[in-house]
Amino acid sequence: MCAMACVRRHGELLVDDPGRIKVTGALGIDEHKVLSAGTDHHTVDAASFGDVVTGHLLDVVRGRSADDVASWLSQGASTWRQRIEAVAIDPHAGHLKGVLSVLPDVSVLPDVTVTVDDVHAIRLANAALDDVCPFGCWYQGWLRHRLR
Repeated sequence: MCAMACVRRHGELLVDDPGRIKVTGALGIDEHKVLSAGTDHHTVDAASFGDVVTGHLLDVVRGRSADDVASWLSQGASTWRQRIEAVAIDPHAGHLKGVLSVLPDVSVLPDVTVTVDDVHAIRLANAALDDVCPFGCWYQGWLRHRLR
């Protein structure tokens, strides 16, 4: 119990410090399941915000909805938001909707490019290829070519 009190006493000062979120040119937003559903509670999700350039974790907020993302983006200093040129997100509707809800307000996020992170982009591209030509289609063509 003493160790946790020490963590709270020193950690809260660091978490509440507005200077901990440094200026970044590229922001990454990812979602994580913090706690699985149980008999006495629902699944708890969180959205994490990171500096894509340095790889530093900027913040973690409870929830992954559009409102959670938009609220966090709106709370940052305007000078910080104006430096953001790109936002990399998971292909999650809440992340995109949250970012886009803030984009029309030029004072919040001016001229920002929204992208899907590379891991998820490759997964989506592979799924689209599987939809167009499933493995069996490719394999049969390859087999015919090999038997000639």
